Order: sequence, then structure tokens, then C-alpha cells
Amino acid sequence: MFRTAVFFLFFVVTFAVLAADPTTAADSWVLLATVEVEAGRNEASADLTKVKGQFKAVRVQAKDKAVVLNRVHVIYANGAHHNEDRRIILLPGERSRSIDAREDGRFIDTVVLALEPGPAPSSKNTVEIWGLQSPEMAAAVRPVPPDGQPSDNPITAEGKVQRSGRLRAGRPRSSEQSNACIDKNVCTLVGVFFGTDRNLKPGPERIGFESERANKLTLGHAFVTVPKANRKKGEIPLPSLWDRYVLGVPESGDPARHFTIPANGVSVFNSEDDFVAAVQTHMAAAGVYKDHAFVFVHGYYTTYDNALYRTAQIAYDLSPDGVPFGTAFLYSWPSAGHATAYLYDEESARLAVPHLKAFLRTVFEKTGAKYVDLIAHSMGNVALIDALQQIAATETKV
Repeated sequence: MFRTAVFFLFFVVTFAVLAADPTTAADSWVLLATVEVEAGRNEASADLTKVKGQFKAVRVQAKDKAVVLNRVHVIYANGAHHNEDRRIILLPGERSRSIDAREDGRFIDTVVLALEPGPAPSSKNTVEIWGLQSPEMAAAVRPVPPDGQPSDNPITAEGKVQRSGRLRAGRPRSSEQSNACIDKNVCTLVGVFFGTDRNLKPGPERIGFESERANKLTLGHAFVTVPKANRKKGEIPLPSLWDRYVLGVPESGDPARHFTIPANGVSVFNSEDDFVAAVQTHMAAAGVYKDHAFVFVHGYYTTYDNALYRTAQIAYDLSPDGVPFGTAFLYSWPSAGHATAYLYDEESARLAVPHLKAFLRTVFEKTGAKYVDLIAHSMGNVALIDALQQIAATETKV
């Protein structure tokens, strides 16, 4: 009886392991990249946009020394991503189990390794990244966007993106919302450059930002679609319960009737230099108002998405000809986004001051904007006035 029970348990465990691993006899593991990691650094990444074929799983392997990872983030070319949020301890030569194993194959853009800080900051190691593919997946050809350029990586890991090129203003990647603006002419794409000290929140279609405080400044860009009809100046129509549950409008909205944020429409920059370069590219193409910019700081009871909508509304409605006004900047501090969190919001606004000050200095001193208007709503004045007072206090008097 005991032997039967042991055999049955072994069978169940073996079956569960096999069921979780989609490997077949024809599949093979392919070395995708070799990444040098260093203790004391937060992360290391591998750009896999040049790798051929699709893959159905990923694994990592320590080469010469032991390595400890806190997370492995896989970013796919279609905007999807997988966050393996667990501690992975690898001895020399040891490999992890399959990560994000699936039956179908996907093109991989980036793999980000989040490292556990080691005792010796100078300690270096090599980690290999492997991908599992079938012969059919190996022969798959990565699609090229219509402009002939490699696709950008719009989804981030830990607030960063490994981009193949700088952001090109007015050139959003594939999504139904942005195509509706370009092809059907029912909406206008409004670009918003932003800074935030909110905590980043990856999503299935795009990144967002939460109410939690990240205690660091993140620089990014977002596209918002503004409907050309069905609204008055100052209004921000969003899908109602009737729209969603009776008319079947998707939660993201109908760009012909609502403000929407396109899939893959939010991205962040690796550095301030990349942010400034993208802003300058946008300004050069901004027409009559190319020298003008405004910074909007939202108030209490405001989510990140709603702050983007309001910034886009201001940019669109300021213009007399349907072309968004100048260059729009948003600073979004970590408001909880609900009415009962007044004290939390007040504290968040004050804690955001050093990050807002750094953001304003970047806009004032590095982007080349000649005229910058500052707009603050409600509690946003707490952060903005304090930041301006600190900037004024550090200015050299002549």
C-alpha cells in the first residue's frame, strides 16, 4: 500500500511538471544573450530586438559564479510582458526553470534582470539568457513597422525602457485608438511629456503609475486621443456604465467619443538626455507655437490617467486651429485618487517637491523652450509653490 501511494505521488508530481513545461522533442534551447551583471547595481538588461525567431519560454543560467536575482522581466515585441517576481538563486553553471512557458511563440524585445545587492559592489558575474523555440518558430520573421524602423519598447521594467531609438513625436505605435485618429480622422493625438514620482505599474497593454510613492523622478511621454466631435471645450468625456455594459464600448473607450490612452501609448526614458532630445524633436515640429510650453501640476483626488487627460485637454483647447498648443508637460505626484485620502495626498504633494523642482529645472534650462506657463490645480499649488521657492532661493543674485 505504501509503495502504491509513493508511486501515485511520484506520478502526480511528474505529470504536473510535464504539464507545466511545453517542451517537445523538436524544441531546442537557443542562447540569446550573455549579460554581465555586477553586485550593487539595480538591474542589467539585454536588447534582443536583433534575435531571430519567436520563443515559447525563457531561462537564465549563471556562468562562472553564483548569482541572486530578485526578478526577471521579459518584454515582448507586441507590447505584452511577463514579470517573474521571485528570488532566483543560481549556483555556478546552474540554470533556472522555464520562465513564462507557453505553447505559442513570441518575439522578444528585452529581458531585464533585477539583481539582489551583493556584499562586494565590484563583484561581477556573467548570466546567460536562453530561449526555447521550435523549428517553425525559428523560421518566423519579425514584422517591421510601416516606417521601416525597429519597433520601440513601450512597456518597462522597474520604470525603465531599453529603447532602440529616441521617441519620435507624432509617431505612435500600432493601436486601434491611434489608427482611428490617423486613418478615420475622428480624433487628435496629443503628446504629453511627463515627470512623476509615482510608483510604476506595468499592465497588459501599457504601463501606468499608481498612487504609491516611488521616491524618485521618472521621465516619460504619453499619447492621449481627443475626440474631434461630441464635446465642448473643457470637457473630458470618458466611457460611462451605459457605454460599457449596454453599448459594449471597451473599457479603454471609443476614440471617436472619449479621451483614450492608446495601447503602448506610454513610455519612459532611460535618461534625462533622452527625454530632452525627444522634447526638442517635438518642439522643432510644433509649428507656430514651437517656442511655447506649459507645465500642468494636478490637484487632490487625481489619478495618473486623469492627469494625462486634463493635460491633453488643456493643450488641445488652448489651440484655435485643432493643433495641440506648443509642448505639453505634466507633473503627476502620487495622489491616491479618491476622496477619503486628503491627508495622504497633502503629504504626497509635499514629498514631491524635490522631484518637481528637478523636473522644472530640466524644462526651464535644458529643453530650449522660450515661454513656459505654469498651471497648478488645487493641491498642486502646494508642490509647485514650494518648488519655485526653492529654485528662487538657489539662484545666484547679480
